[in-house]
Amino acid sequence: MTFHTVHGIHKAIGALVIGTWANTFLYFLETQQVVHYFRHYKKDNLLFKFLVTLVFFIDTLSTLGNYACVYLYTIIHWGDMDYLQNQYWPIPVYLSTTGASAAVVQTFLITRFYHLSRNHYVAPFLGLISLTAFGGAVATAVVVVKYPLYHERYSVRTPVTVWLVASAAADILIASSLIYQLHTMKSTFKHSQSLLRRLSLGAVQTGAPGSIVATIALCVYLSDMDNNVSVGLAFCLGRIYALTMLMNLNKRHVLQLGIVPNTYSDSSENSSAHMHAQTYINGIHVHRSAVVRIDDRVSDPKIQIESGQEGSMHELDVKNRPPEEDV
Repeated sequence: MTFHTVHGIHKAIGALVIGTWANTFLYFLETQQVVHYFRHYKKDNLLFKFLVTLVFFIDTLSTLGNYACVYLYTIIHWGDMDYLQNQYWPIPVYLSTTGASAAVVQTFLITRFYHLSRNHYVAPFLGLISLTAFGGAVATAVVVVKYPLYHERYSVRTPVTVWLVASAAADILIASSLIYQLHTMKSTFKHSQSLLRRLSLGAVQTGAPGSIVATIALCVYLSDMDNNVSVGLAFCLGRIYALTMLMNLNKRHVLQLGIVPNTYSDSSENSSAHMHAQTYINGIHVHRSAVVRIDDRVSDPKIQIESGQEGSMHELDVKNRPPEEDV
């Protein structure tokens, strides 16, 4: 990479400065989400609180590393061409912290999928891909430490490709798995159908931002390994992952439908009672509904129970009741 022309300075330093600005904006949003979480979910699961604290701590370190990188290049060593030809400690810090942030958030989402599906094959496979992405990020950081000169950046081509491809693949597969699992949950109620649609949309939003940014950063890097545009994009990647988890946790109250009082509707054919309940499974709101139908012409009525967790309909026989006990 040449720093002796204005164009070279723009691609090398300008991309880092702009990346730091975008990172600052996303870090501000992340801070807002963290404050909102601890204010409104004081009695939340301790594991969730730990994950939120851990991700925020990692992202704080990453953000400070981004600032240090730009400050060293543009203030402390501005004009020192020998210094500008090297990659220093802030670059490995940003690489390792970004990989760690993504790994924590993807583990959170994989855990949600596992508790929802109880799938002992897909969940470990998703975990393996996420672990591969984290390993690629750490390997990239190690290679940068070993080969710090900009003209040696070809050395990180393989670990960078593994990192970003695996990260994008994990995001897409996690979102697809959640969507598939939610679509297996059938519902006979319009409000339950609406809830499932919203959860499916949330699953798409979960996987889209990180995978898009990771893919763009990889394409930019492979097209021109001599510039820092891909680094500027990747500066924001950790904050995008953190916001994904925080927004999933903070929007739970929006999905909460509450317990709807029993309602009855009589007709010449039958009468029915609808009972609605709710539960949460590791951050996923699962709506359970029970429909009790009593038909005067049928001696053994059925209770039809829709289980959001199992994604199936169950019918339980109800013993004949004496006439005075009919609802």
